[in-house]
Amino acid sequence: MKKADVRIGGVYEARVSGKRAHVRIDYECTEGGWMGANLDSGHSIRVRTAGRLRKPVGIAPPTSELDVWRQWQRLKESNPGTALLFQVADRFEAYGDDAHTVASVFGEPYDWRDGDNSNGPTISFPYASLEATIRKLVAAGHRVAVCERVQPGEARGKPVEKIIIPV
Repeated sequence: MKKADVRIGGVYEARVSGKRAHVRIDYECTEGGWMGANLDSGHSIRVRTAGRLRKPVGIAPPTSELDVWRQWQRLKESNPGTALLFQVADRFEAYGDDAHTVASVFGEPYDWRDGDNSNGPTISFPYASLEATIRKLVAAGHRVAVCERVQPGEARGKPVEKIIIPV
C-alpha cells in the first residue's frame, strides 16, 4: 500500500506482532507514519509506513476525533475549573486550555499536536504516566478529573471516574 492510499478513519488489515489485525488510522504523525487503534485488542498502535498496511476493509464507525471532542465538551461543562484527562485507548489526552495547563507543568515533554481546528491544541501521554501527571498537576495547584472514554451510545451520561483536588 502507498502513503497516498491511507485515509484517516480508514480501517485496514495489518500484521501486528506477527498476527493479522484490523487497524483504524486516527491521525498522521508529524514525524511520519500514523497513530491508530488495533480494533481487535483496543490498544493504540503506531504505523510507521504504509507498507505495514495490507488491504482496506472499510471506514470505522464514528469514533472520530469529533466524537471524542463532543464527549470531552460535555464532561468539561459539568466539571468547570478542572483539568480533564480523557482516556483514549491506552493514552490520556487533554484538549484546549487543559492541554496548555498540562504542557505548562511539564514543559511540553509529551506528544503535542494541533487539532483539526475544531478542538484546538491536544496533548497526549501514555497511560503509564497518569499517576505522575496527576501528582505534578495537583502539586502545582490544579484540580484534576480523570475520565475513561466510552463509545457513543454506551453508558450515556457516565460520570467522571475521579476528581483529584489539591489540598
